[in-house]
Amino acid sequence: MKTKSVILISAFVLLHIIQVILAVITASYSCKPGGEIYFITGLICLLGNFLIPFFHTSIHVWKRIVMACLLSLLSAIMWVVFFVVTDHKVICKLF
Repeated sequence: MKTKSVILISAFVLLHIIQVILAVITASYSCKPGGEIYFITGLICLLGNFLIPFFHTSIHVWKRIVMACLLSLLSAIMWVVFFVVTDHKVICKLF
């Protein structure tokens, strides 16, 4: 059972490492498709982090739901922080 926990924690960490790498790479292309790529991968990370606790069947259902919500909240916070820190542009051209 311990190996399953390690695999799930590794999946969580891997999702966030991918999110950090993509934030850095797509920041310089944020007016082109970089912003869209970062947005889509952020949604995938949110969904992935929400689903990770449900694969851990030895934990009670309510704890899995709470863990899923907390991991999703953490992922959303990290998503926005990396968006701001890497200086993504929201408005590229006014006209």
